[in-house]
Amino acid sequence: EGVIVMRFPVEFPIHTAWLRARISVWTSIAKPFATRGDQFLREASGHAPIDPAAIVTLEVASDGIHWIPVDQLGYGHAGISFNPNDVSRLLKGSREAWVRARLQGSRTWKDEGLVFTQFLRTEAEGSGPAFELDLTGPPAASADPQEPSTSASTSSET
Repeated sequence: EGVIVMRFPVEFPIHTAWLRARISVWTSIAKPFATRGDQFLREASGHAPIDPAAIVTLEVASDGIHWIPVDQLGYGHAGISFNPNDVSRLLKGSREAWVRARLQGSRTWKDEGLVFTQFLRTEAEGSGPAFELDLTGPPAASADPQEPSTSASTSSET
């Protein structure tokens, strides 16, 4: 199992929070692989380039201790996910956002190791961010209801 943990401290209590993080898992042959020919599918390992037991889980916590899954791919739900996740109720009132990706697998690929679960993978240059976290504080207490709230956001291209 591989684990990636990220902590995002902010200077305000979180009011709303949205998370998008690209996760990938290869548990079965997808159509793009099928067009590459039998040699690619079988290679030296004698089996297709998949891991039926692969699972990737994206989790969020307000304290780095109590993790709650917000997205998961595994057997029967393979491919790529970059879904927007409203995690406001999970982080509301906290001054930290914690994000964790758990990558589990049972099979290695050639000299590359456990490659059938991936976190923050981009397909090509210019394919956009692989990670977006938008944290907004409570509305400012003022006479002007149009005044914006405090916010912080981050995105990353890898």
